[in-house]
Amino acid sequence: MSARYDFHIDQGTTWVTTLTYKNNEGDPVDLTGFSARMHVRPSVEASRILLDLTTENGKIQINGQTGEITIKLEPADTTNLGFVRKGVYDLELVSPAPERVVMRLLEGNVYFNTEVTR
Repeated sequence: MSARYDFHIDQGTTWVTTLTYKNNEGDPVDLTGFSARMHVRPSVEASRILLDLTTENGKIQINGQTGEITIKLEPADTTNLGFVRKGVYDLELVSPAPERVVMRLLEGNVYFNTEVTR
């Protein structure tokens, strides 16, 4: 079962957040070899992807031993969203091959604070 968390992002800025995945005892989970992926869409049913973030495209980085997951958006990533105010997302982790088990770590809303200075 995934946790629920909402993000607030200022359009046109560099946005970075780092999350630490911990077990029930509060110890970081070793994510060595894991990959991650995250889509932001206007709604769950929408086919349009507002943001596509993955370890492959460099927008998500994983520090395996510390369990840290860093998500980074550049100004260009959010500037092009126009006047979108809200989206939904989920963040999935994929275990190393050969198992390639997918688990949803987080889900929630993304609120975009519209940029005035452009």
